[in-house]
Amino acid sequence: GMTNIFQTALRLVGSKIKSAGRVEVHHGIGNESKWGTICENQFDIKAAQVVCKELGFKGAAMVVPCCEVFGQGTGHIWMENVKCLGGEPSITMCPHSGWGQTHCSHDKDVGVICETEQTNKTGMVSQEIRSNRNSCPNM
Repeated sequence: GMTNIFQTALRLVGSKIKSAGRVEVHHGIGNESKWGTICENQFDIKAAQVVCKELGFKGAAMVVPCCEVFGQGTGHIWMENVKCLGGEPSITMCPHSGWGQTHCSHDKDVGVICETEQTNKTGMVSQEIRSNRNSCPNM
């Protein structure tokens, strides 16, 4: 097939545990590629499911709106109006407004908490939110 020179990678930022954080995508060509955030507009549990599975987790426990828990990003806001069905192999395959085509600001950077083998949804999620809130200087 066609080789896509656009490279995209994914990470969760702003959390003490690997399975939770602000969602950031690394997008662009070669040295010009940069990390950026995803706007929470239309981003739902199905989109979170795609992100979490793409990162190797069992699924998604919840979508976390900006910004008390995981903070806000800087630089690019890469995606907005992300609408996934839930089964896509990558967040980049979900329809969205177009790379960098956003009318969003960093106070809408979306976060997720992924489900792991250990996640008992209630305990783990609230504990993660509490421990992060406590570490935020502005709270």
